[in-house]
Amino acid sequence: MFLARTSELKKFMKKLFLLVALLGAFLFSSCIEDLSQQGIYEFTKCYGYVLEERTQQPIPNVRVVTTDGISVDETVYTGADGSFEIKIYSQNLSKDEYYICIEADDLFQSHQINVKELSLGMERYDMGTYFFEGPEVPIMTTSHVDEVSTTSARCHGAVNESGHSTIVERGFVFNTMQYPTIDNSYVQVEMGTAGYDAVITNLAPNTTYYVRSYARNGVGIGYGEQVEFKTKTGLADLTTAEVGSISPVSAISGGHIVNDGGFRVTNRGVCWSVAPNPTLANAHTANGSDTGFFESKLTNLLPSTTYYVRAYAVNYAGVAYGNEQVFTTSTGFPEVITQAITTVTETTADCGGEVVSDGGFPVTKRGVCYGVSSHPTVSGSHTSDGSGLGSFSSHLSALTPGVTYYYRAYATNGAGTSYGEQFTFVAQ
Repeated sequence: MFLARTSELKKFMKKLFLLVALLGAFLFSSCIEDLSQQGIYEFTKCYGYVLEERTQQPIPNVRVVTTDGISVDETVYTGADGSFEIKIYSQNLSKDEYYICIEADDLFQSHQINVKELSLGMERYDMGTYFFEGPEVPIMTTSHVDEVSTTSARCHGAVNESGHSTIVERGFVFNTMQYPTIDNSYVQVEMGTAGYDAVITNLAPNTTYYVRSYARNGVGIGYGEQVEFKTKTGLADLTTAEVGSISPVSAISGGHIVNDGGFRVTNRGVCWSVAPNPTLANAHTANGSDTGFFESKLTNLLPSTTYYVRAYAVNYAGVAYGNEQVFTTSTGFPEVITQAITTVTETTADCGGEVVSDGGFPVTKRGVCYGVSSHPTVSGSHTSDGSGLGSFSSHLSALTPGVTYYYRAYATNGAGTSYGEQFTFVAQ
């Protein structure tokens, strides 16, 4: 009897336990449902999309992490369609700082979202779409060119933006034609700060060049603005000396080469002509090489002639000329003075003269011309009283008494005959 009752009691307790279990499960389920309705979950699944801004195309393999700013809790990557889904656990919602970071490392960009800025409280939360600028060629600046010489120049530029792709090469391209590219001449610069400079060499003197900065990344090559500059002529800088020691057939000049223009002066001198702007195609001297002062003698000139003269200097870049000087050669005629009559008779007279300058040519004949007409010449009556410079005496003969005579000294050289002042006397 006792055993039967015990068996029945066990069956009753089992049913009671099952009933309690069912009631507990019901109550727990109701509690979870109530909690869900109040927006309390163990975690919220946050999802969104990452697109390239310009093309609106999805960007795969973008890293999405949750972090408190010190350590990373969870990491996911965007799929082929640019989508991602990451969990935010409820215990992190109470933190002052907790972030979802969307990081496109190859684009050097990121979006950092503070979880407190999100209206979480549901099982799934739509974060929307996040845009990244896709990779492009670098954006460059060519600022200026300085230190320009005959064969080189220093260029300055900068990488403004990398184009969201690693810069692997940068420098300057240059050419004598506009808008040079990497297919033309170029100089490469080591990687470093955004701004950079470089010296380009082996340029031609007196030539216009165009230069642009450039940089290459994973997408391609970007170029900066075009800057124009012109190399120096390379010609020497010089002046022409004033002309002195002028004679009928010669003169002295020279020059001063102040700067060789970057190339050694191999020949220098002066050139001259009866026309302005003489060149080496005209008469010229050769007076050594290098810079500094030099003297030149101009020869084989014509008397009483105007000449133009310029110093010149020759180097690798060409021929440079100094300022122009103008001078006129002297006449070349001797200068002679007529001396007064000292003695007069019915048929003779004594006088003379002095050759004070030979005019640049030796005086070959001198004396006194006389006659009954004004301005007598050597084609009429005259004396011959030696040659050269200095004083001389003349004896006039075969005069007619009572007749007035005109007389004047003369001197003859290679340029011709010149005459002194005219005087008169009466034969007595």
